[in-house]
Amino acid sequence: MTTHKSDPHPSRNGSQDPFTIRIRRHLETSLGSLDEPTLERLATARAAALAAARRGTAHEHSQPFFMFQAGASGWLLPAGAMASIAVMVLSLGLLVNSASSGGANDVLDVELLSSGANLDVYDNLDFYRWLAANDRAG
Repeated sequence: MTTHKSDPHPSRNGSQDPFTIRIRRHLETSLGSLDEPTLERLATARAAALAAARRGTAHEHSQPFFMFQAGASGWLLPAGAMASIAVMVLSLGLLVNSASSGGANDVLDVELLSSGANLDVYDNLDFYRWLAANDRAG
């Protein structure tokens, strides 16, 4: 049977809060109820994790943060970049298109205002439309 040391660094218990110490004690006491194969797998996994930490390498199955599924290949980051570029190009195209189409109307407005024509007609535009409609009817 595998023996379990409670803590390889006993000085760490002094710096932990009481809740963490209670949890650690509970987990250590529940460790006795596990069967031998489970204890062996836990010891092997712990040894592998400690060895990887000493080497400074990540776990062999770990993936970067942008890989969401275990079966995902390296396509997620380039696809996201392409989608971002497409949105940016579309936004700029719409911005340029809307800015260029409004310019012709602005020129006509400036010409109309600078012509010196009588613009009072536009104050009663509804009346003139009504008058034109009644002239056609009568």
